[in-house]
Formats: sequence, structure tokens, C-alpha cells
Amino acid sequence: MFNSKAWLSKYLPILSSHEPAQVDSAEGRSIQLAPKSPTASEDNYLLSNATDREHIIDIDELIDLDGQAWDWVDSDDEDYSNANLSDNLAGVDLDHVNTDFLWNETIAGTCCKLPEISREKTEQKVRSCLQKTPYYIPFLLWLPKYKIKEYLLTDILTGISIAAVIVPQGIAYSAIANVPAINGLYTSWMPPIMYSLLGGCRELAMGPEGVVSLLTGAAITVGFGDAGETDLYAYTVPRAAVLSFLVGLFTLCLGILRVGFLDNLISRPILHGFVSASAAIIFVGQLDSFLGFSVTQQEWKKLIGVAENLDKINWYSVGISTSSLIAILLIDFIKNRWGKTYGALKYIPTPLIIVAAATFITFIFQLQDKDVVVLGDIEGGFPIPKVPEFWNPVYLRELAVESILIGIVGFVEANAIAKTYSSLGAYEVSANRELVAFGVGNSVSSFFGAYPAFGSLARSKIQYSCGARTPLVGFIVSWVVLLTILFLTPLFYYLPKSCIAAIVMVAAGRLIEFHFKFLYQIRAWLEILLTLFTFFTTFFLGAEIGIILAIAISLFLVVKHTTLPSVSILGIAPDGKWRDVALFKDAQLMPGVLVVRIDESLYFGNIEQLVKMINRIVSLGRWDAHPTDATILQEAVFSLVIDARNIHSIDANAWGVLKEMLYDYKRRNIAVLFAHLKQDHILSLHQADLTKELVPLEHLHNSINSAVKYAHTYVRKID
Repeated sequence: MFNSKAWLSKYLPILSSHEPAQVDSAEGRSIQLAPKSPTASEDNYLLSNATDREHIIDIDELIDLDGQAWDWVDSDDEDYSNANLSDNLAGVDLDHVNTDFLWNETIAGTCCKLPEISREKTEQKVRSCLQKTPYYIPFLLWLPKYKIKEYLLTDILTGISIAAVIVPQGIAYSAIANVPAINGLYTSWMPPIMYSLLGGCRELAMGPEGVVSLLTGAAITVGFGDAGETDLYAYTVPRAAVLSFLVGLFTLCLGILRVGFLDNLISRPILHGFVSASAAIIFVGQLDSFLGFSVTQQEWKKLIGVAENLDKINWYSVGISTSSLIAILLIDFIKNRWGKTYGALKYIPTPLIIVAAATFITFIFQLQDKDVVVLGDIEGGFPIPKVPEFWNPVYLRELAVESILIGIVGFVEANAIAKTYSSLGAYEVSANRELVAFGVGNSVSSFFGAYPAFGSLARSKIQYSCGARTPLVGFIVSWVVLLTILFLTPLFYYLPKSCIAAIVMVAAGRLIEFHFKFLYQIRAWLEILLTLFTFFTTFFLGAEIGIILAIAISLFLVVKHTTLPSVSILGIAPDGKWRDVALFKDAQLMPGVLVVRIDESLYFGNIEQLVKMINRIVSLGRWDAHPTDATILQEAVFSLVIDARNIHSIDANAWGVLKEMLYDYKRRNIAVLFAHLKQDHILSLHQADLTKELVPLEHLHNSINSAVKYAHTYVRKID
């Protein structure tokens, strides 16, 4: 039989040995407040004959007469510390608290007085704004400090190397996006300039990207042919510009609203599943061009179309594509193997070499006469700015949702790249500024015929390996691309599409990553299952459904975890400290008194679940117990102590639910005490008149020890 007297005789000395210290708000000196006798209440089931209360203060003491909240020093002998604690507020009669004085004299007298505006303060604000401006316009930060002798040569070489990659990739990705090759070059031209001005990661290469190109191509071809359209590009080009504008507007608004945490919206394993499936779709989509013929099926169904038309293989095209594929892999192997020893190797533009060689061979041997499909004429020249028809209701109806999905996917991928390389360079990148950079870049580029562009992982790797010193690299890339658009497009006439297919397939293959080894090592079976589920769903049902599914699953996981609050049951350990009984098996529960710690803020999303967990703890002793389980408590609970040190905020909905819980516990004759409740929360209780009936001030303590001692001494008389 559990003996309460023996328990309390053992632990009560430990609990009473910790006397709370307080701090004088004016000078930081330790003070000792005179004890007061508790006030009896007819509706209160607490004992009213207690005369040995210690460290009791009026509610006036909670507010500094200068409008400042006092910081109290916690004296609990526990493993965690907390600032801004209220004192033990036992025995205060709120009828004698002059709250009118607090408002009229303190708040109205100090807060409602208009400050005087002086010239010095105005100049100070102007200087502060000028000081912060480079943070929001990054090129003002690095351009004045640019060291020409140290940085310029490296940035020029890096820019030329990236341009040599982005030109053939822009042409190749335009086929995936279902726009002309020149529009792929436009997408390679303007975005790097805008990112150089507003972006924060010097290694990130903005421009056409595989997954975004795939999503763009799917979005802008919806409805093609329904009204008898026959010219694909006439249908897709204006839609691509509108889509780019909407994507830019969406991401710009997110940046202005400081929603940079959006990159945490999609779970990494789920994102890997989606990106890998999209890369697989891109890879399969190039099979017919790789083999030298064309089929009408799209996405995974192209496998069936290719299998049914194997008799149409053009072996000249297969020779070009296979040779290009092997050459790309071989050159990249040499660069990775000996690049650190021979630094010049990192500047070798692999795609440009492959494109130049394939174009030259096709021209010399006139392989287009042997049914090798070539790129043909590219209409070059400076793009004339044109306002996208974003006001067109047809375009808005077709592209609004897709622009949001593309914006989210593009930003999440690009921001992951920025965070990776900024951490390697030991500098910080703001997600909100990245959103602004991508937003402005896509919005402005839409006036020049570009489709949505974000960061490219492959080109960012090259930019990092080449040692980019500043974002000036983006300017150099853009100028080289512009020269190509103006003068060099005729050189691509004989470029075989099978060579383009090989370049795209290599790039797509490098996007496939699952990280199954790491997930297996940490036994993350759910993440492995979600990765595979997202991959197969995206591959077989399409990229649009895949990204919607990825976002939906991630949001479900976010809601599930955030609505399940973190609650710990504390017990007294042999050393007299309060420990989590789930982690410390030798920590034992106090008889009749339950101590729980809430480790997060309370809001409408988690408060209902929190109350259910507390009710289950009070009834069964465990929050995860099944309703049919037997209780593990030795005796009925007569007092609940809530350690509120980690509750930083409580919204109105949570206060309402807590009020209902307190009423319920009062009807059940269970006293609810709070330890470490913050001053603003105590004032909320007082202003809502909850301290008069539900939470008397003597139920608010600055330590768990004090609350438990009070519960055993005054809440229930020990026989």
C-alpha cells in the first residue's frame, strides 16, 4: 500500500528547501517581500487558514511603473532555466487591486504621450534606412567592394563556362517546355541578370531548369487542339510569357510578405521522389529523339510508343546520340578525377564541345540528307519587349494554379541549392530575398518571351567548382547569351536533335536521387514509403498531379505534427530534481499531484488536442494510453501543476478552451496550478477575470517545487 505520509516526509524537505529569490526591477538587487495571509473565498475549496505563505506580492508588482515587465530569477533546482518568471502570487485579493490606477496613471501617462520629432532623430532614421538598403538590394553590397584584380578574371572565365553550358541547355530544355529554341535562349538571357542584381548566392545559376521546364510544357499545352489549333508554338509562346509573369508575381508577393519558410513546406524525401520521377519522365521523353524518330505518346506512355516503332530507328542518329552520351560522361569523369590537380579542366564546357562536334559532323557529312533530324532555323535578333496578356481571363483560368505549383517547386529546389553552397562559402542567404529575386527575374523576363526560370543544380555545381567570386558571373553569362542570340544562332542549324536528347538525358539522370541508404540507416520506413509512393504516382499520373500530391502529403504531415503538442509528465528523481518520467525511469510521480510540462505555444491548431492529452494524463497517468487501459496512478489526482515556462504565446482560441478546461477541473475538485507562467499570460488571466474564480493568484508560482508544496500543504490537508 502506498503511504502518502512516508512519501511526503521524504520529499517535502527537498521541496521546501528551495526558496525563490526575486530581483528588484530598479537596481537588480535581491529583495525579500513580506508574506501576506491568504484571502478566504466562499467558492474556493482551498484551505483558508494558511498563515505561513512566503514571497507573496500584489499584482501591482507585476508591472513596472515605467510600463516595463520585470524579469524574475528562477530559483528552481532543475535542469532547465527560464527568464521572465512571475513570483509566487499566493494570497492576493483582487478586490483591492487598483487596476484603474494602473491604466490611467501608468499606461495612459506613458504610452499615449506623443514623442517629439527632432532633426537628429530624422537623420538617424535616414541613416538607418541607408544602412539597411544593401541588405534588400544585394548588388549594392558586393559591387562597391569588388576587387577587379582579384575577382574579374575568375568571374569572366566562370561566366564563359556557364554560358557555354546554358546555351545548349536552353535550346534543349525549350523542347521539354514546348516553346521554340529562341525562347529557351531568352530564358537563358534575362534571368541571370536579374538574379545578379537581387540574388544572394554567388554560386546559384538561374535560368532554364529541367523540372520547371517539364511543368511549364505540361501547363501551356492544356487545351491545345480543342479549338482546331494546329500551330503549337503560336499557342504556347504567349501562355509561357503569362505563366512566367504569374510565377514571378506569386514569388515576389511571397518575398514581400516574408514567407521564406515556404522552403520547409515540402518534405525532402517527398521532394526527392517528385524530382526523381520528373527526371525519369524527362529521360523517357527523349528516347524517340535519341533513336532518331518521333512518336505521339507522352510521358511514360512514350515507352510503349517507342517499343512499337523500333523498326524506325535511324542508326546515324543513334550513332550521334550514343557518341555524345559517352563523350559527356567521359569528359565529366576526367574533370572530376583530375580537376583538382589541373585547375584548367574545370573550365571545359562539356555541352558546348559536344554540340560543336555533332553540328560539325552533321554539316560535313550532310547527315540531314540521311534522315537525321536537325534543329533548323532559329530566328535570332534582340527580343522586342511585349507585355504578357496576364489580364486575359482564359490564360488566368488555365495558368493560375499551375503558376503557384511551379513557383513553389522552383523556389524549394533553388533555395535548397542556395543554402547548400552558401553554407560551403560560410555566408548566409535570406530565403525572403531569394523569393524577391526569383519574382523580379521571372516577371521582367516574361516581357522578353521567357518562360519560368529558377536555379539549376547542374550549372550551380559548375559555377561553384569554377570558383565564382561574385554574382557578376550572371552578367557575363547574360552578355554571352545575348551575343549568341544576336549573331550566332545560324550556327545551330545543323545541330542534331539526337545530340540534344543525349544532353537532356544526362542532365535528367543526374537529378534522380533517393538517399535510400541514409533513410535505411536511420530506419525511416515511412519516409522511404512516401518517397516511392510520390515517385510512382508522379511518373504514371503526371507531374501536375505529382506536385499537388507532394504538397498535400507534406501539408498533412505538417498539420499532423503541429497539432500534436509536446507534453511531458514530470516526476521527482532521487536527486530531488524534476525529470521526464518517459526518459528517467527512476523518476516517480507525486501522490495525488500530477506535474506536466508543455513545451510549445498554444494556438487554435493544438489546444483541443492538448486538453485531450491532459485529461488522459489525469485519468490514466499517460497521454498515449488507450481509453480502455487501466490507470497507473496510485491515487486520485486532486491537483494538476502545469510547468508553463516554454509556453511563449497563447492565442484567443486557446484561452477560450483553457477556460473551459479550468471550469471542468473545478467541477471535478481538481486544483490547477501554474509554475513559471509568463507575466503577460498572468495579466491576460487577470484582465479576463479568471484569477477571481478559476485561477486564484495563490495558484501561480515561480517554481514547480513551490507549486507542489502548496498543493500538498494547502489544497488538501494531510492526515
